[in-house]
Amino acid sequence: MDPLYFKAHDKDLVLQELGLHTDPARQDEKFFDGNVYETPDFLLVWVGKKPREIDQVTGEVLSWQQGNFFNVWVRGQVMMDFFTDLRTAQLLPQPNTPDLTLFK
Repeated sequence: MDPLYFKAHDKDLVLQELGLHTDPARQDEKFFDGNVYETPDFLLVWVGKKPREIDQVTGEVLSWQQGNFFNVWVRGQVMMDFFTDLRTAQLLPQPNTPDLTLFK
């Protein structure tokens, strides 16, 4: 699977574009629990906000980067094309996890 990294300003709009929902009353195959969504063709991991600055002594977050971040792993060119054409998220050149490695 190939990784893609994104930044978005509105989680609900991204989920709507992907055809997913967060309504626990409708826990069907399109239900997104807020963290991970997996199909045979792609895996979506919602990272959320990322710290911009952290106090080196206390570990407290001093400021946050703008937007919300998520990673997607896709299988095949059709899914790659679909995700690179998202209108509600910005494709980024590097991973979104704090230590710059991929969640597995």
